[in-house]
Amino acid sequence: MFTLRIRRDLNVLGAEAVAVALMVPADILVTTDAPLLRSAAEELGVTFQLLQ
Repeated sequence: MFTLRIRRDLNVLGAEAVAVALMVPADILVTTDAPLLRSAAEELGVTFQLLQ
């Protein structure tokens, strides 16, 4: 997670979510929007979905 190359800094939980999604591969599904996490996921090609 500390080697992710993204434009914005994520907190540890966000970085872990993106790193796991890249390794597994998996999508990131959330119930609350997180703009930094969404941006990082899009930048790395990980699907980010806001569940309503």
